[in-house]
Amino acid sequence: MRPWLTVGTVGSGKSNTDQVLIEETLAANYAQVVVDPEGEYTLMDKPVETVGVQEVLALYRREPRGVPNLTVYRPPLCGSKRPGAVEFSVPFDSLSPELIAEITDMNETQGMRFTFLYEQAIAVMRKEGHGLAQIIGEEEEANLSRGYPGITLDFLLDILNQEFAHYEYKREEESAEKGKKSKGAAKSDDTSDEAKKVLPSSEVNFYCRVHRLKPLIEDQHDASSYGALRKKLRELRSTRLFDRHDAPKLDMVRLSEPGHLTIIDMSDCDDREVKNIIIADLLARMYRYKMDLDEEANKQRKVILALEEAHGFVSRENKGKMEQTLSQLQRIARRGRKRWLILHFVTQSPQHLPSELFELANNKIIHQTTGTENLRVLKLAAGTINEGIWDDVPSLGIGRAIVVSSQYPHPIMVRIRPAASQRNYTL
Repeated sequence: MRPWLTVGTVGSGKSNTDQVLIEETLAANYAQVVVDPEGEYTLMDKPVETVGVQEVLALYRREPRGVPNLTVYRPPLCGSKRPGAVEFSVPFDSLSPELIAEITDMNETQGMRFTFLYEQAIAVMRKEGHGLAQIIGEEEEANLSRGYPGITLDFLLDILNQEFAHYEYKREEESAEKGKKSKGAAKSDDTSDEAKKVLPSSEVNFYCRVHRLKPLIEDQHDASSYGALRKKLRELRSTRLFDRHDAPKLDMVRLSEPGHLTIIDMSDCDDREVKNIIIADLLARMYRYKMDLDEEANKQRKVILALEEAHGFVSRENKGKMEQTLSQLQRIARRGRKRWLILHFVTQSPQHLPSELFELANNKIIHQTTGTENLRVLKLAAGTINEGIWDDVPSLGIGRAIVVSSQYPHPIMVRIRPAASQRNYTL
C-alpha cells in the first residue's frame, strides 16, 4: 500500500474518515500508530454513543463497537485526555545531530558548534571504549542516518560544562603567570590568594587533558558562541524528553503488533520542538525496525503511521530549513512501503504542505475543501481529473469525499460511514 493523504476543512467529516480508516485497517490486522494533536482518538476502545448512529451503522452492517487493543501514550510533563496514559521518553541517539539541529531551529553558528561538540563527545566515548561494539553499519547509515549509539544529551552538556570550566581555569592560570612575571623576583613560596587559585596540572582532570583532545573553547568568541548553544541545550533538557529511566522509549515491537492501535496524545503539548522530535524519533526507529525484519515478518507486522496536522511537522513555508526531515519522510515513504510501512498524512491546510509530500501520497481522500490556493495545490497533486469534479469539492456534504487512488482508473465519489467507536470531543 502506498502513502495516503486525507484533506478537508473543519466539519467536513475528515476526523470521522480517519477513525473509520483506523477501524477497518485494524480489522485487517494492520497496526495503527496515530500522532493525535487533539486527543480525539483516545476513547476508540469504547463504542460510539451518539444518538441515532446505531441505525445508520446498521445500513453498513455495522454496530457500535470499540477497537479491541488500544494504548495511549503521552509526552513527558504533559497530561492526556485518557486517564492512565503511558508516559514515554525519546532516546537521544535515535536522531542524527543534523536532524536535531534542524528540528530545534539552531542557527548556522549554533548548528556548526553543535556538530563540533557532538564529534568531540564521540571522540571521548571512543577513547573510553563506549559504543565501539555498536558502530552503525554502512548499509543502515545509507538508509536513514541516526545518532552515535549510546550518546546522550546529558553527556554533551557535561562535556560543554567542562569546556567552560577548563577555559576559566586557563584564564586564571595565565593571569597568575602574568602576575608572577610582573613581580620579577617573586619568591617560590608565594602564598598570595591569586596563586592559590591555580591548581597543579596533575590535579585538574578535565576531559580534554585526560584524553589529550584539543579543547573546543579557546577564546572569548568561542565562549560566547558555545554559551548560546549551552543555553539551548539546557532548555531542551528541561523538557525531560530524553533518556528517562522512569519513562521508557516507545517499543516498536509493541507498536507494530497486528490489530493494535497506538495513540500518541499531544493535546497537552504546546512545544513544537518536542512534538517534532517525538515524530522524528517514531518515524526513524519504526523504519529501522521494519528494515531489520525479513519479508514474511514485515507482512505479518503491517504498520500505518498517521500524522494528524502534518503541516505542523513539515510545511511548505519552512521546507528550506527542514531538508533532513523531508528527506527522512521521502526515504520512509519510498522504501517503507515495500516493507508494509505506510505513511498517512492528514491536514486541513493542503496549501501549507510541501509539494514533495503530495508526490509521495498516491492515495488521496478529499473532503470539502475551500480556498483558491488549497484547491490549486490539490489539482496539481491529483493529476488529470475532470474539472467538473473539482467544482463539487467546495460543496461536498459532511462525510462525502472524493477518493483518488492508483487502484482506480478514475476518481470515485464516496460517502464514509459513521465510526463505530467513540471519539473524544472534550476540550
